[in-house]
Amino acid sequence: METTNTSPTKEFEAIQNIHQALEPLDAEARRRVIKYISSLFDLNTEAFETNENHASPIVSNDQSVDEDKFETLADLYDAAAPVTNADKALVVGMWVQEHLGQESFSSQTINTELKHLGHGIANITSAIDQLKEAKPSLMQQLRKSGASQQARKTYKITLAGVRAVKTMIENATSAG
Repeated sequence: METTNTSPTKEFEAIQNIHQALEPLDAEARRRVIKYISSLFDLNTEAFETNENHASPIVSNDQSVDEDKFETLADLYDAAAPVTNADKALVVGMWVQEHLGQESFSSQTINTELKHLGHGIANITSAIDQLKEAKPSLMQQLRKSGASQQARKTYKITLAGVRAVKTMIENATSAG
Protein backbone atom coordinates (compact mmCIF):
# COMPACT_ATOMS: atom_id res chain seq x y z
CA MET A 1 0.00 0.00 0.00
CA GLU A 2 1.74 3.12 -1.26
CA THR A 3 1.04 6.63 0.00
CA THR A 4 1.96 9.60 -2.18
CA ASN A 5 1.21 12.30 0.40
CA THR A 6 3.81 11.45 3.06
CA SER A 7 5.64 14.38 4.61
CA PRO A 8 9.44 14.37 4.95
CA THR A 9 8.94 14.61 8.72
CA LYS A 10 6.91 11.36 8.81
CA GLU A 11 9.50 9.67 6.61
CA PHE A 12 12.32 10.83 8.86
CA GLU A 13 10.47 9.49 11.92
CA ALA A 14 10.25 6.12 10.15
CA ILE A 15 13.99 6.27 9.44
CA GLN A 16 14.65 7.01 13.11
CA ASN A 17 12.59 3.99 14.18
CA ILE A 18 14.34 1.73 11.71
CA HIS A 19 17.73 3.04 12.82
CA GLN A 20 16.92 2.27 16.45
CA ALA A 21 15.85 -1.26 15.53
CA LEU A 22 18.91 -1.98 13.37
CA GLU A 23 21.58 -0.26 15.47
CA PRO A 24 22.23 -3.18 17.87
CA LEU A 25 22.59 -5.68 14.99
CA ASP A 26 25.79 -6.56 13.15
CA ALA A 27 26.18 -5.64 9.46
CA GLU A 28 25.11 -9.03 8.12
CA ALA A 29 21.98 -9.14 10.30
CA ARG A 30 21.10 -5.60 9.16
CA ARG A 31 21.38 -6.68 5.53
CA ARG A 32 19.10 -9.67 6.13
CA VAL A 33 16.48 -7.55 7.89
CA ILE A 34 16.53 -4.84 5.21
CA LYS A 35 16.36 -7.42 2.44
CA TYR A 36 13.40 -9.16 4.10
CA ILE A 37 11.51 -5.89 4.70
CA SER A 38 12.27 -4.78 1.14
CA SER A 39 10.78 -7.98 -0.25
CA LEU A 40 7.81 -7.70 2.12
CA PHE A 41 7.01 -4.24 0.70
CA ASP A 42 7.96 -5.27 -2.86
CA LEU A 43 10.90 -2.85 -3.04
CA ASN A 44 13.98 -3.20 -5.25
CA THR A 45 16.77 -4.70 -3.12
CA GLU A 46 19.62 -4.18 -5.61
CA ALA A 47 20.78 -1.10 -3.69
CA PHE A 48 21.42 -3.26 -0.62
CA GLU A 49 23.57 -5.70 -2.57
CA THR A 50 26.09 -3.14 -3.87
CA ASN A 51 29.45 -2.21 -2.40
CA GLU A 52 29.01 -0.75 1.10
CA ASN A 53 31.66 1.90 0.43
CA HIS A 54 29.86 3.36 -2.56
CA ALA A 55 29.21 7.05 -1.91
CA SER A 56 25.88 8.62 -2.78
CA PRO A 57 26.03 11.16 -5.63
CA ILE A 58 23.96 13.50 -3.46
CA VAL A 59 25.78 13.33 -0.15
CA SER A 60 29.26 11.94 0.31
CA ASN A 61 30.34 9.55 3.08
CA ASP A 62 31.11 12.51 5.35
CA GLN A 63 27.51 13.71 4.83
CA SER A 64 28.49 17.01 3.18
CA VAL A 65 26.81 18.30 0.05
CA ASP A 66 28.45 17.12 -3.17
CA GLU A 67 29.27 20.53 -4.59
CA ASP A 68 29.53 19.16 -8.14
CA LYS A 69 25.91 18.06 -7.91
CA PHE A 70 24.47 21.38 -6.66
CA GLU A 71 26.19 24.51 -7.89
CA THR A 72 23.72 26.89 -6.26
CA LEU A 73 21.37 26.99 -3.31
CA ALA A 74 18.51 27.13 -5.81
CA ASP A 75 19.66 23.80 -7.29
CA LEU A 76 19.74 22.14 -3.86
CA TYR A 77 16.40 23.69 -2.86
CA ASP A 78 14.74 22.47 -6.05
CA ALA A 79 16.23 18.99 -5.62
CA ALA A 80 15.02 18.72 -2.02
CA ALA A 81 11.59 20.20 -2.77
CA PRO A 82 10.91 21.16 0.88
CA VAL A 83 7.23 21.48 1.81
CA THR A 84 7.07 22.78 5.38
CA ASN A 85 8.69 25.95 6.68
CA ALA A 86 10.89 23.82 8.94
CA ASP A 87 12.06 21.77 5.94
CA LYS A 88 12.79 24.97 3.99
CA ALA A 89 14.90 26.31 6.87
CA LEU A 90 16.70 22.97 7.18
CA VAL A 91 17.67 22.84 3.49
CA VAL A 92 19.00 26.41 3.52
CA GLY A 93 20.78 25.88 6.85
CA MET A 94 22.52 22.84 5.45
CA TRP A 95 23.62 24.81 2.40
CA VAL A 96 25.03 27.62 4.52
CA GLN A 97 26.83 25.19 6.80
CA GLU A 98 28.06 22.59 4.33
CA HIS A 99 28.57 24.51 1.08
CA LEU A 100 29.54 27.92 2.43
CA GLY A 101 31.53 26.36 5.25
CA GLN A 102 30.00 28.40 8.07
CA GLU A 103 30.24 26.60 11.41
CA SER A 104 27.15 28.45 12.65
CA PHE A 105 24.52 30.81 11.29
CA SER A 106 21.63 33.01 12.40
CA SER A 107 17.94 32.67 11.65
CA GLN A 108 18.24 35.94 9.72
CA THR A 109 20.84 34.35 7.43
CA ILE A 110 18.44 31.48 6.70
CA ASN A 111 15.46 33.71 6.04
CA THR A 112 17.47 36.13 3.89
CA GLU A 113 18.53 33.24 1.65
CA LEU A 114 14.93 31.97 1.53
CA LYS A 115 13.74 35.46 0.54
CA HIS A 116 16.30 35.55 -2.29
CA LEU A 117 14.74 32.30 -3.52
CA GLY A 118 11.23 33.74 -3.17
CA HIS A 119 10.35 31.52 -0.20
CA GLY A 120 10.72 33.75 2.86
CA ILE A 121 9.16 32.51 6.10
CA ALA A 122 6.93 34.80 8.18
CA ASN A 123 8.00 33.17 11.48
CA ILE A 124 11.48 31.74 11.04
CA THR A 125 11.85 31.23 14.81
CA SER A 126 8.89 28.83 14.84
CA ALA A 127 10.37 26.85 11.94
CA ILE A 128 13.74 26.59 13.69
CA ASP A 129 12.09 25.60 16.97
CA GLN A 130 10.47 22.64 15.18
CA LEU A 131 13.89 21.53 13.96
CA LYS A 132 15.41 21.91 17.43
CA GLU A 133 12.56 19.96 19.07
CA ALA A 134 12.68 17.04 16.62
CA LYS A 135 14.05 13.76 17.99
CA PRO A 136 16.86 13.51 17.16
CA SER A 137 17.40 17.22 16.85
CA LEU A 138 17.83 18.40 13.26
CA MET A 139 19.24 21.78 14.31
CA GLN A 140 20.96 22.91 17.50
CA GLN A 141 21.17 26.33 19.08
CA LEU A 142 24.80 27.07 19.85
CA ARG A 143 24.67 30.50 21.41
CA LYS A 144 22.40 33.36 22.40
CA SER A 145 23.66 36.96 22.66
CA GLY A 146 21.50 39.21 24.79
CA ALA A 147 18.83 38.63 27.40
CA SER A 148 15.63 39.32 25.48
CA GLN A 149 13.61 36.72 23.61
CA GLN A 150 14.62 38.47 20.38
CA ALA A 151 18.34 38.16 21.19
CA ARG A 152 20.59 36.95 18.38
CA LYS A 153 20.97 33.19 18.36
CA THR A 154 23.34 31.05 16.37
CA TYR A 155 22.57 27.56 15.13
CA LYS A 156 24.06 24.57 13.37
CA ILE A 157 22.59 21.65 11.45
CA THR A 158 23.14 18.26 13.10
CA LEU A 159 24.15 15.09 11.31
CA ALA A 160 20.52 13.97 11.61
CA GLY A 161 19.54 17.22 9.87
CA VAL A 162 21.93 16.55 7.00
CA ARG A 163 20.50 13.05 6.66
CA ALA A 164 16.96 14.45 6.65
CA VAL A 165 17.84 16.73 3.73
CA LYS A 166 19.44 13.79 1.92
CA THR A 167 16.21 11.86 2.42
CA MET A 168 14.17 14.78 1.02
CA ILE A 169 16.39 14.85 -2.06
CA GLU A 170 16.20 11.09 -2.57
CA ASN A 171 12.41 11.11 -2.17
CA ALA A 172 11.99 14.05 -4.55
CA THR A 173 14.30 12.37 -7.07
CA SER A 174 12.48 9.04 -6.91
CA ALA A 175 9.08 10.76 -7.18
CA GLY A 176 10.15 12.71 -10.27
